[in-house]
This record gives sequence, C-alpha cells and structure tokens, in this order.
Amino acid sequence: MPKLINRFQKLYPTIDLTFVDLVSYEEIDKALLENRINVTMTIGNNLAKKEGIHFLTIEKEQPTCSIMADHPIAQKESLAIQDLRGMAVCTIAKGFSNWHDSLNKYIKAHEPSINIIEITSNEKGILRLQQPNTVGIGAPIVTPTWLEGRVMLPFEPPQGVQERISVDLATSMPDSPLLTSFLNAARYVAKHELIGDHFYR
Repeated sequence: MPKLINRFQKLYPTIDLTFVDLVSYEEIDKALLENRINVTMTIGNNLAKKEGIHFLTIEKEQPTCSIMADHPIAQKESLAIQDLRGMAVCTIAKGFSNWHDSLNKYIKAHEPSINIIEITSNEKGILRLQQPNTVGIGAPIVTPTWLEGRVMLPFEPPQGVQERISVDLATSMPDSPLLTSFLNAARYVAKHELIGDHFYR
C-alpha cells in the first residue's frame, strides 16, 4: 500500500487522499456502503457479489502459507491441504473473502481435523499468527513477512478452490475516473514495483 500511495500522489499531486482507520472487515463494508470511504483493498473477491460494493481485480497471485520456520512441514517446497491436518488455519471470516469462503467450505467438508480460525480483522490475524501451531493462508502481497520465526511457502489449493487468489479494490463508485486512475496505479505497482517484496522462505 505505501508504494501505491506514493505512485498515485506522484501522478496526481493535486489530489488529497484521506485515510480512515477502521478495525474490522464488517466496519469496512459498512463504511463503503455509507460512502464514508471510497476504496479499500481486499483479497479473494474477484468472483464476489455484494449489493452496493464492486470488486476490481489488481492481480492474481499464488496463495501462500505463513508457518513457523521450525515446524517439520516448513522444509517442504510447497504445501497442500493434507499437510495442514491437525493444525489451526487462519482464514478470513465468512462473507469477506470469496476465495476463503470456498476454502473454508472445502475444509469443513473434507478435512475435519483442521481447526479453522476465522479472523475478523488484520490485527486479530497477526495476533493469532504469533502462536506456534497456527498457519495463515492468503495472498503474498498482504502476508506479514516481518513476523519473527515464520516463513512463507506456496500453497496449492484443493480441488474446487481457485488456483490463484485475487488482490482487489472494493469500492462503491466503480465508474469514477478517479477510481480508475487509482486502480491503474495499483496494477502498475503490483507488476513493476513489488517484484522481490513478497517472497517465499
């Protein structure tokens, strides 16, 4: 996000951006619908449908797992759903990421030994990821790489879950020229300026 803001402000120096501090995903959706905010970043929503909210895809990424470096499976080249049996898996709470909803549905139907932890905010997810037997699954672009003692590994989604996870802008004003400019800046940054920033191991 800092690189996106920096590029947008360089391209449009006369436009002022205002940032609003919202904690939960529910608060963010409500703020979009009430026009208190115009845009926010989400993941896994390229197929989502919500009344009054539109999702515009920045890019699609290989999903990633964040896992403790000293865990036995951290030595693998990539992880599949069966590798996570008996572990706690952090996913986004129902209704806020279409991709995670699909993954959670699969786990509940086919992998009962996996304990799903549905998080309702980024802060709660980061707190949960500091516990040892917990895995986070998401998009590399938003995975906290600075958590001590953790590594990132590619995650191979199970059958029925999209192979790649989208990074999207959620907005209530999809036809706004200003929003289009913001989306184009986001796509440029994702393609040209984030290479090497989200990495495995």
